[in-house]
Amino acid sequence: MPLETQFITAPDGARIAYDVTGSGPAVLLLHGYGNNRMIWHEFGWAAQLGADFTVIAVDLRGCGASSGFDDPARYGAAAHLDDLRQVAAACGADRFAVVGYSWGGT
Repeated sequence: MPLETQFITAPDGARIAYDVTGSGPAVLLLHGYGNNRMIWHEFGWAAQLGADFTVIAVDLRGCGASSGFDDPARYGAAAHLDDLRQVAAACGADRFAVVGYSWGGT
């Protein structure tokens, strides 16, 4: 079954892509630099975690189907955190765990 890409729009106009699979407590999956959310699906992590969790795989700013910018100031930690809060809220997750590696682990 193909994944449905969903989007939130951040206050600065960035469109952040994500997809949702599984059910249960929410977990956000954050990819490393130079990757996108599909890596979680390609290596089976989303399917495995989806048996017990609502898995929300996110394309961080500038990656995958999310908006990218020429201005480095638009990639600050505060912007990334706001993006993740908005994605979680759009999914109805007031609490969530985070799993990330490399850039997504910071």
